Amino acid sequence: MTNVDPEIVMINAASKALDYLEKRPHADNEEVMKHVILSFGSDFKQNLRILGVAAANNVLKMKRELPKATTKELLQKLTNNISVIIENAGE
Repeated sequence: MTNVDPEIVMINAASKALDYLEKRPHADNEEVMKHVILSFGSDFKQNLRILGVAAANNVLKMKRELPKATTKELLQKLTNNISVIIENAGE
């Protein structure tokens, strides 16, 4: 996959995690993360997969901390922190 914006991949992965959790509220993080990872497909580069997993993990953590937050609010918080997540994923 060429010229893919990492931020788009991250927001998409986080959105998939929240959608899965909304449909299956009793799913644990491992189950949600498996769903997110399988959604990437085989054409995603490893660094994009890592960023997607980091974003999904981050948004699941926020959801646990802020259970009444809407998907829109959580994705906005993720977007505000995306540069930090990218930086930390590169370490």
